[in-house]
Amino acid sequence: MRQLESIFTTLIMLSGIVYIIKYFLDYLLKRKLINQNLIDSDKVKLFIEPMKSPLNLTPKLSSLTRLSSLKWGLVLIALGGGMYFGVSLKDRYPDETAAALGFSAMLGFAGIALIVYYLIASIVERRNKPTE
Repeated sequence: MRQLESIFTTLIMLSGIVYIIKYFLDYLLKRKLINQNLIDSDKVKLFIEPMKSPLNLTPKLSSLTRLSSLKWGLVLIALGGGMYFGVSLKDRYPDETAAALGFSAMLGFAGIALIVYYLIASIVERRNKPTE
């Protein structure tokens, strides 16, 4: 089992490194194509928009980015709370039961976090909706 864990960890690390290298090389290729004027001027926008810094986003996209960050923040906090709940049960229950309860709590708390996110996002969407 230990060997399987090390193989799995190695594969995850290598795939992450490959993805980062691919992303960086794609960025360099796009930049080189733009600098050498090998792309039509109307198609340059397709390359430039994704390469913009998060600080230079339009207000609408910035709002979506904030909501996405809120969603993942809520989910990760809920997962951490569920993990803490599972660890706190180790003294009261056998290991298998505590692990199952902890995993269930993590999924339940993450579900509650997504419901809270939905409520917050719908309130924000109603506020930002232009009135006709």
